[in-house]
Amino acid sequence: SSSSTKLDDSSQSKLRGEIIRLVDRGFTYMSPVEKCQAIHFAAKTLLFSGSRGFTPIGLCEHVLSMGRIDVHPDVKDRARMESSIVNASIGLQHDSDNMDPQPAAGMSMNVDTAKKLILSRKPAPSFLAVQDEDVVDKSTFRFGTLSSLVGHQARGAYVPLPRWSDKNSPKALRDPIDDVKQQVSGV
Repeated sequence: SSSSTKLDDSSQSKLRGEIIRLVDRGFTYMSPVEKCQAIHFAAKTLLFSGSRGFTPIGLCEHVLSMGRIDVHPDVKDRARMESSIVNASIGLQHDSDNMDPQPAAGMSMNVDTAKKLILSRKPAPSFLAVQDEDVVDKSTFRFGTLSSLVGHQARGAYVPLPRWSDKNSPKALRDPIDDVKQQVSGV
């Protein structure tokens, strides 16, 4: 016989708070996929906790805020979308300077609609406009890329950055040009 342990609301709330604290603390060290999951968790925590128990509102909003300024476009887009949904439904209390203002009382999104948007099943990324799982070959390219438009691999479109050096470069390379000219001329 298997016994399942169900946590009461107080324990769930404390656990949620501890998880969001750890997520917030390690957000900058996460991969882009992990960051998207962290943003999603923060948005769900804000929408679903409501007035029940302890809700770490500041931490959740901080995770959303860090996502909105992340360098990865997917993370940034996810954070902006979910922040906008949260802001339109319950409103953001902190760091909402770069957000659209919360709509007027009659025009705001209700929490149930926001929950449906956050929890709705999104389609998986596709390499083609219409993906047929049975017909996937190596000559297909991700839909919307330059390669998909021209029908072959677009070579030379991107120049990869060189590997990071293991040793420091000479200080003279970082000196302003005027200083180098004076050193060369001996003045």
